[in-house]
Amino acid sequence: MGTRKIPGSTDVNQIVQVLVSARHASSIIDGRNSRGANCDSDHYLVKAKVREGINRGWKHRAGCGRRKRNSELITSPEGKMRYQASLEKKLKGTKVIESGSLDMNKMWNDVKDTIIAAGEEVMGTTTIQKRNVEWFDEECRGKIAKKNKARRRML
Repeated sequence: MGTRKIPGSTDVNQIVQVLVSARHASSIIDGRNSRGANCDSDHYLVKAKVREGINRGWKHRAGCGRRKRNSELITSPEGKMRYQASLEKKLKGTKVIESGSLDMNKMWNDVKDTIIAAGEEVMGTTTIQKRNVEWFDEECRGKIAKKNKARRRML
């Protein structure tokens, strides 16, 4: 079957191309086209069967979205003063060197946590929202429905 219909004629080209990295090239089992799929092109949709294993190396923590710091608050002179005051107050409250303990990793983690806590106190954090939420609205849904209706009429 053809994968691309030449506009204005009944001729079709038979080219099945699936773009993958060289690392995953051996994972492609089969490639076929799907003539009924609507992909707004003179090409037909190409499907590929892929043999893949499940990677168990990385786990996403549930309920922990990416956080973004409001860095504009710390670039002003007033923000810098607030950050310095917060950092000094938090560093005075922590015991960096405990009696008889010289564990460098523990001391570094204490200082690092203190710096991060002071920055979050001054800047604050927000979660990053999905980008397509703002522009994909009812107008877009209506246009897509109208396009699909015209395509069904054409078929």
